[in-house]
Amino acid sequence: MTRTVFTHAAIRSIDMQELYLADKVGHQAASKYFGELEDVEQRLNDHPESGQLCLQAAELGAIQYRELNYNPYRVIYSHDAASDTAVVHLVLNQAQNVRDWLVHYCLIKDLD
Repeated sequence: MTRTVFTHAAIRSIDMQELYLADKVGHQAASKYFGELEDVEQRLNDHPESGQLCLQAAELGAIQYRELNYNPYRVIYSHDAASDTAVVHLVLNQAQNVRDWLVHYCLIKDLD
């Protein structure tokens, strides 16, 4: 079975999405919703190639990234077949652009 890991950027993007959602529906509901990401993790463990090509990443030349829809979010990940590991890189709202997040990440990564 594939092992799924979350990068620091993925955890940070989840935290940011959860904070945004908490402003709309409250902290308890937001925490519960993002707690259900375990379903996505299980799907990646069972079927790591099931996500479609992440077109926004491919437009930037990064064709190794896939995405799973977890409405209203997109889980951006890659699968390393050699180690049988699914690596979650980002969790974005459907309206967010991969390019915008990469710019944001590049600007803040040195602050961590």
